[in-house]
Amino acid sequence: MTEANNTLSVDFYDSFVTLRNSIDAFSCAADLIPAGGDDESQGHLFRVLACRLEGDLNALWLSISRS
Repeated sequence: MTEANNTLSVDFYDSFVTLRNSIDAFSCAADLIPAGGDDESQGHLFRVLACRLEGDLNALWLSISRS
């Protein structure tokens, strides 16, 4: 495989950056919700979503960057 075939397109890379920013937004939103309040479960949901999405995104990034 040539090096030209092994590079990611700019659009594809930008999509990963956008997804990463969205995951960071979930984490920030979770941090803004105080513990013990009425919305505590929503903050927990944001943390779980951010954690799982980050794991999936990292795994996908590693598999794509190695191929």
